Amino acid sequence: MKKVKRRFETLSFYDHTAISAHLEKMASKGWMISKITNIFWIYKPIEPKKIHFAVSYYPKASEFDPEPTEQQKMFHEFCAHTGWKLACTAAQMQIFYNERENPVPIETEPELEIQTIHASVKKGFIPVYLVLLIIGLFNTVLFISNLISDPVDLLSNTTDLFRGTVYFLLVLLCVTDLSCYFVWRKRAIRAAAHGEFLKTISTSKFQKVIIILVFSCAVYWLSDIALSGEPLQIATAVATIIYIVLLFYLVNKTKEVLKEKKVSRGVNRTLTVATSFVLSFAMMGGIIWAGVYAVSHGLFDKELSRYDELPLGVEDLLDISTDDYTSEQRGSSSILMGQYVVRQHNRHESAPWIEYTVVNVNLPFLYGTCREWVLKKVNYYSSAFEFSWMEDNPTPWGAKEAYRLYDEGYGYNSCYVLCYDRTILEIMLSWDLTDEQKAIVGERLG
Repeated sequence: MKKVKRRFETLSFYDHTAISAHLEKMASKGWMISKITNIFWIYKPIEPKKIHFAVSYYPKASEFDPEPTEQQKMFHEFCAHTGWKLACTAAQMQIFYNERENPVPIETEPELEIQTIHASVKKGFIPVYLVLLIIGLFNTVLFISNLISDPVDLLSNTTDLFRGTVYFLLVLLCVTDLSCYFVWRKRAIRAAAHGEFLKTISTSKFQKVIIILVFSCAVYWLSDIALSGEPLQIATAVATIIYIVLLFYLVNKTKEVLKEKKVSRGVNRTLTVATSFVLSFAMMGGIIWAGVYAVSHGLFDKELSRYDELPLGVEDLLDISTDDYTSEQRGSSSILMGQYVVRQHNRHESAPWIEYTVVNVNLPFLYGTCREWVLKKVNYYSSAFEFSWMEDNPTPWGAKEAYRLYDEGYGYNSCYVLCYDRTILEIMLSWDLTDEQKAIVGERLG
């Protein structure tokens, strides 16, 4: 048999009803709770049996305490006389178990229990969730703002989608858990007036759904970067994961080591917080420095060996040599859509050049939004000129719709937006295209 079992439990701090029921179920399977950490609940093997559990709260306790206070010890001894043995503690939460068939409850006054629970959640649960809620709301609003200002760029970026989804789920989790607590507290106070205990509202199943969704999104994000990401994207993702895991481990290890050395609560809290700030800035600074150094020294540069690797180049439309040309090709894609941008220029200003952006929309209902945004974004090019898109003949392009950029001061430009079944193409050139060249553009990019 395994010496210990580690489980990631989705049980809220205040949900003593569900915690007791869960621990009784684990004991019937031969596992007794022995320790609760910030990540795992740790169980030790026992003989499977029916055991009663009770969760009590001590508001004056702290996760930084090296050992229980004298008042806690007296309370533990009092509980032991009635058959309730201490299984473990986690900050203000104390878990007891009793092997008697019908044990006397620890809590006998519902009003006092509610007051104790509320005093405890005000010290940890509520402040932490409020901070997480503020962070989640801020980033969700930022995500929506970016979605409005540039939907194509955001929806075609797997990292941005993953980040936005996680922050939205964080907001959903915080709002749900906080709401359930305050709803339960309001109802429990009314029940306590009649001398009744009210079971807590459990969000365990909801939390499991959130965890599964976050995990699924993370797997998709990492898979997408590993399979199709640029070297810089892969390096950034790996560095971010290492940073989060290592920081979390080192900060918690610092707290645990100080507790083992019996350092006082105040000193432990100060050193742990200081360690988190120092390590956070030092590690993030190291990542930024390494990234800047790598980029400036060209470690992540990806040059094309042949210009014909471009989907479409100047040489495909004109009979010229592109030996003196420089090209740039970048892009991103997600499950919703993909976007890639190509630029090909010559160092001589008089030489022909081409630039284009291809948007491939995977979900039909997003096509109209992307089309409207591509046609509207020309307004951001310059505030000194009046630009507008004028309908053009789509037939030479093999497109469903075609638009050409019109400047009230200079007339028509060689800049077009072409709409195909799933593709929106914006292309700009330094010369006027013939119908034959337009057909080539449609074949290559449409």
